[in-house]
Amino acid sequence: MDSITMLDGAMGTLLLRQGIARSIPLEGLCLTDPQRITAIHRAYLTAGAQILYANTMGVNRLCLEHPECDAAHLIHAAVNCAKAASAGTNARIAVSSGPCGTIPPAIRSAACEAIVRAAEAAGADLLVFETMIDKTEALCALNIAKKHTALPVFVTLTCDASGRMPCGAYADQTVSALEQAGSDAVGLNCSLGPDRMLAVMESLAKRTALPLVLKLSAGLPDPQTGEYPLSPEAYAHAVAPYLPLGISYLGGCCGTTPEYIKALASSYIINSVKE
Repeated sequence: MDSITMLDGAMGTLLLRQGIARSIPLEGLCLTDPQRITAIHRAYLTAGAQILYANTMGVNRLCLEHPECDAAHLIHAAVNCAKAASAGTNARIAVSSGPCGTIPPAIRSAACEAIVRAAEAAGADLLVFETMIDKTEALCALNIAKKHTALPVFVTLTCDASGRMPCGAYADQTVSALEQAGSDAVGLNCSLGPDRMLAVMESLAKRTALPLVLKLSAGLPDPQTGEYPLSPEAYAHAVAPYLPLGISYLGGCCGTTPEYIKALASSYIINSVKE
C-alpha cells in the first residue's frame, strides 16, 4: 500500500457546491478569490493528498474562447494558490489541462504549448492532461509536452463502461500508444464511479507497464438534485478491487470532496504529506 500516492479530489464541483455560479470561469477565481482556492487545496492536503492539481483544467478552452486571457498569468496564479496551501510540506503540484474538443488542431497545439511552457515557468512539479476524450488530442498534447519540458507528464482518459472514449477509440488501445509516446503515467479520470469501471481498468493494466492513475467521479449525478450516488465510504470500498492492478496514483474527480480523499487515505495510504 505504501507505493500509492494520494491525489486530491474535485475542484469544479466543490466550487459549485459552495455557490459559485456556473457562468463564472472557475479558473479565474485564482485571480479574483485566491483565498477560496487555497483553502480547498489545504483541505485536500489535510485529508491526505500528496499531489495537488492546480485549478487550471479549463485554462486552454478559456483562453481559446477569450483571446484576451493570458494563460501564463492564470497558470501562475493557480500554481501560487497551491503553493500557498502546501507551504512547509512535501506535496507536489500538478498543472492539469482538459480537452479542447473541436478546436482546429493548429490552434489547439499552440494553446497546449503555451500551457506547457507556463506550467514549467510557474514552478509546477508535473503536468496532467486529464479527461482526454480523443486519442489524437491526447497524443498531440503528450508530444508537445515532451518537446517543451522535462516535467513528468501524466495522461488520463475518460470513457464509458465498455472502455470506449467519446472519440470512438478504446482506452486500452490509447494507453498503449501513450506509453510508446513517452507518457510517465496513464489511467482513468472522471468517467463513471469506481463501482462501474473495474473491467476497463483491468484492460488498461494488461496493456501497459506504466504507473496507473485512478481518479474517478463519485458516480453520475442525479439529473434533478445534482447529488452524486457514492458516499465517501462507498467510494473507498469500491476502490479496493482496483488495488491489485497496481494503482500508483489514487484520488477523486467530479463529486468528490476532501471527505472522499480522507476515506481513501485512511483506508489505503501509509505515507502522508510531511509537515
